[in-house]
Amino acid sequence: MALELLRIPVMNKAFQLVVPFFLCSCFAHIPMHTTEHLKIAWRTDYATAQADAWELGRPILVVMIAGEKEGAICLGGDYLRSSALRDDRVIEMINEKFVPVWLNVRKDPLPQFPFIEKILVTATLDHENRVNDTFSKNYFLRSVIVSPDGLKLLNPGAETVAAATRKLVFEGDFTYESIDPGDYLSMLMHALERFKNNWAMN
Repeated sequence: MALELLRIPVMNKAFQLVVPFFLCSCFAHIPMHTTEHLKIAWRTDYATAQADAWELGRPILVVMIAGEKEGAICLGGDYLRSSALRDDRVIEMINEKFVPVWLNVRKDPLPQFPFIEKILVTATLDHENRVNDTFSKNYFLRSVIVSPDGLKLLNPGAETVAAATRKLVFEGDFTYESIDPGDYLSMLMHALERFKNNWAMN
């Protein structure tokens, strides 16, 4: 019994050392709150973005995140905001070549895309096309590029939900959740090329 009592302070001491180290390593990976993304000419809603896209002849960049662009958002959204969306090259390309709109999936209905199932993966929607599962309301990040009519997906990922899930689980990558500035620029450029090719044929 005495031996057991002697072990308790030692275990507590080890616990006291390990827990702060663990917490510090977690917090070190939490992104900074940044404001550079506010330089992007965000439209107020999808309908406005669509009207501007028709007028300007540009594709629409729909950024769907659990949270507002100027306030607290989910961790995934904060990673995007503090990485790709603070990069000057990304900001410039978005403002010059795209019509961007930020949708807060906690309150904004998602557009009636014909390909919506491909980008939702495991997220679910209610009868008003709003994200309604608890996980997605707290962690949701999608950057989707579409034609002005909203019918053509210009940054397609895996063709099926299962394939997208496999890619995310085994490769740690999911097309619509890109956050690295280089990856984001590449996504934008490829989408722009698809848009130009398709728009020229119409």
